[in-house]
Amino acid sequence: MDNTDLYRMSPKIFSKYMESKIKKFMGASDPEDNSYDALCGGKKIEIKSIRIARVGNTSFYERAITFAESFNQEIKGNINDIKPKYFDYLIISIVWKDKIKYCLIPSEEVNNLKYFSENQRSGGIGDGEIQITNKSLQYLLDNYSISEEDLNNTCLDY
Repeated sequence: MDNTDLYRMSPKIFSKYMESKIKKFMGASDPEDNSYDALCGGKKIEIKSIRIARVGNTSFYERAITFAESFNQEIKGNINDIKPKYFDYLIISIVWKDKIKYCLIPSEEVNNLKYFSENQRSGGIGDGEIQITNKSLQYLLDNYSISEEDLNNTCLDY
């Protein structure tokens, strides 16, 4: 799998592209309002995406790394605008040059995530973020990883 073109997209276009892709393979419908991204099996779904790249001063595209490289090179980033009170499940798509992985987190667990910061910005109560580092990435993958096939087959119908 070659995802290098995803690193050339602006952040907004990348997020919309990944949201559309996930909604399509899940068979999810559009939300009833703008407080979450999709409706699937009667559950409100928030979809967030991040591209993994090494820390550095070169272009983002040039810093793109593979899945294997991400465990021996310093990475930093965050997933913003997470509002757990508005959704039932958070899906995070994590993109590397050679792979895409997914994490599925129930909303009631988001506030207790080891790397979740509840107040993202001044006055942003309930508007949090997940700091992405090598350790937090490993934590998410170890505890919340789900295959695309499982997302596709279950549509969160547990």
